Amino acid sequence: MHATHAQEVTYNVQDMPAVRPAAQINLANIHQEYFPSLVYLEAPNPNGDSYRAYLERVKQGIDRKYPRRPQPKARRSTGMEPLVEQSFFGNTGSQGIPLDNHLAVSNDGQVVSVMNFSMLVTDTVGNPIREVSLASIFGPLNIPLDEFDPKIMYDVVSDRWVLICLSYNARAERTNVLMAFSASNDATGTWNLYDFNGDPMNTTTWSDYPMVSINATELFLTTNSIRYNEPWQTGFSETIIWQMKLADGYNNQPITPRVWSGIQFGGLPIRNLCPVKGAFGYYGPNQYFLSNRNFDVQNNAIFLVEVTDSIGAAGVRLKVTPRNADNNYGVPPNAQQPGAGTGTLATNDARILHALTLDDHIQFVGNSIDTTTGFSAIYHGVIENVSSTPTVKAGLITDGVRDFGYPAIAYTGIDSPDREAIIVFSHSSETEYPGISAVYYDNDGTYSDFIEIKAGTNYIDAIPLGNERWGDYTGNQRVYDEPGSVWISSTHGYGARRAGVWMAKLTRPNVPFTSNTPEIEQMPVKVYPNPARNWVQAEFEIPEGVSVNIRLLDASGRVVRTFQNAPTRKSGWARFRFTTEPLPAGMYLLQIRTPDRLLAARKIVVE
Repeated sequence: MHATHAQEVTYNVQDMPAVRPAAQINLANIHQEYFPSLVYLEAPNPNGDSYRAYLERVKQGIDRKYPRRPQPKARRSTGMEPLVEQSFFGNTGSQGIPLDNHLAVSNDGQVVSVMNFSMLVTDTVGNPIREVSLASIFGPLNIPLDEFDPKIMYDVVSDRWVLICLSYNARAERTNVLMAFSASNDATGTWNLYDFNGDPMNTTTWSDYPMVSINATELFLTTNSIRYNEPWQTGFSETIIWQMKLADGYNNQPITPRVWSGIQFGGLPIRNLCPVKGAFGYYGPNQYFLSNRNFDVQNNAIFLVEVTDSIGAAGVRLKVTPRNADNNYGVPPNAQQPGAGTGTLATNDARILHALTLDDHIQFVGNSIDTTTGFSAIYHGVIENVSSTPTVKAGLITDGVRDFGYPAIAYTGIDSPDREAIIVFSHSSETEYPGISAVYYDNDGTYSDFIEIKAGTNYIDAIPLGNERWGDYTGNQRVYDEPGSVWISSTHGYGARRAGVWMAKLTRPNVPFTSNTPEIEQMPVKVYPNPARNWVQAEFEIPEGVSVNIRLLDASGRVVRTFQNAPTRKSGWARFRFTTEPLPAGMYLLQIRTPDRLLAARKIVVE
């Protein structure tokens, strides 16, 4: 065990005893699924019960200080909004409160959505492949039935999956951190199961609110340690960082986790550490995290935390860089929803919920208050010069009549200089049922107007008394082999006044092209006949070791058809052919891409 003190930063780091694989489960062998779930009306509060009353008092003070002043805003931008390519109902196997949505998608086109207490695998047009309960997945571990806060990650480097959730073990009076690593790229196949002690420092605490990121070789997990039955002043213990090697889990080998604990700056704990994900699915070997003062009514402090290298590297340490953003965030008010006597929707606090990094640049999002209107809004920050002298600029996504909450952000650029992203979030108001919206953030630093991905059809009324649980997450991921596309899962109100999972595929708006638009040809491509009447054929060389995506756009930049959206079997010269019979006469653009760059774009005229 090693303790470090430097520039007001303190922390401990310790390599824990190895955790052996506990069991394997093949989802194909689960023949009967009852979706069992023991629901205590709601999953644990993200701050622990000791903070619940305190947070509500903070919100009551905010309501008095910043009363609601509806200020409908004009259209914010003439730019193009993101496109919705697919949209359908998600998981059905639970009435978890809240749903705790999370999502991942593979290069083979498996879309995996998890929630309290189930996992759904679909294809890219919404056809269900398999839905199983978390209880069945982790059943071989023989622990009490109480899974919550699931997270799913797709590892684009290893072409594997990682599933994480928590479970409260009443027999042992501790939390289990459950992990499953896929043995192949098939999410419906075999998984290797592990059971970690959720109180690794033996401080008589339980783990809550897991957040996860992976790089090319390692997994990073953060959890909050909460003390049992203590008041808010002492109930929160710390946020810890788990670091472990992915290959051990994939190969069903013992995992030796490294735990970073006692992380403080200026004598105060740095809590709710949000792992920063790679824009392309990976970076490293270092790992960034973000934190703030999430219970403050107004603050602009941002903490950039870095684990500098992988396990076993010489001189690896934890760095904390405090910075001040140019605009404040603050605890958001609870969200309104229609219906006399219905409870408001809990927006939690102002913690950072999602972040991505590209080159020396980070973008992040979280809940906040718009002090001008008194409504709940999205706080969107941009950090430049991350590795040297970071600067933080931030602003609010708000419209003055609706409450926004639980955002997630995914990169939609094509090449590394791009800064484009799609931000997805929940919305609700006195006249609109809880639904899902999105905006597009472009390279000029401007936002598109909002698009509504899913309108709610009823209010949420699942808890007899008090605020309804709205979040606590929105899931999203860039489609790694289809630059510019994002899959999301989030919450909407429907049916018998319950929350439901909605899944969708979004695509960045494409710049319209004309006859003067230059053709991009970084590799030789032969396209014929052109003009075309019945069919088009393209000949080109597939680079070694990459996935190729082929799609057709119309003259407005809309994606007409994605022809190839999976890894190619081999490199070398290839011939691609498609019929033009379904296409109206006009100009089209055939694009050939890899996951990180545009290889060629050729105009085609259909007669």
